Amino acid sequence: MEQKIKKAGFKMTVMMGVVLSLYMSLYNNFNSGNFSPAMLLVSFVVSFVISILIGMIVPMSKISKALAQKMQPGPGLRAVEALISDAIYTPIITFFMILVVRNLAPVLVSKAAEHEALASGAPADVAARAAAGAAAEVSASLPPFLNMFIGSFLICYALGFFVIYVAQPILMKIAFKGIEMPGPGGPGKKPE
Repeated sequence: MEQKIKKAGFKMTVMMGVVLSLYMSLYNNFNSGNFSPAMLLVSFVVSFVISILIGMIVPMSKISKALAQKMQPGPGLRAVEALISDAIYTPIITFFMILVVRNLAPVLVSKAAEHEALASGAPADVAARAAAGAAAEVSASLPPFLNMFIGSFLICYALGFFVIYVAQPILMKIAFKGIEMPGPGGPGKKPE
């Protein structure tokens, strides 16, 4: 039984990691002004790995159990769990995603400019200058790191609360299907 609970808990961590990473990657890439499928994929992978690492380090199930002993099951408990989870995951993932965008956007734009210049018949040195100019232009257009982080964090924190609040009970039903857990707020307990 203990092994089933651990597997289900890891499954829950993975599923929640996918959900959080997907919405944050989509939002941050559309908001960056330099959307590209490659940047979306890289930011998704980075945020997914970070969310899994956080999920393996932070004992959310223990936090949930402690809250369940102090609060009545229901929307209030779910809201507090969502706020705590959001407060743990969102700042860390946002920080790394901003780093990825700031470092990857100039590289992707540079490669695209170089490819376009070479495709139009420009010599290699002209294509290299076009690539360097495009990268410098993108770097110069990015706001300061702190501004990007704060703006993104505030929006992602608000969105994250609703995503976690809605997704968590659904994902718990899927991850812990067939596992009966005693006590209030246990993973096998039906969400309110």
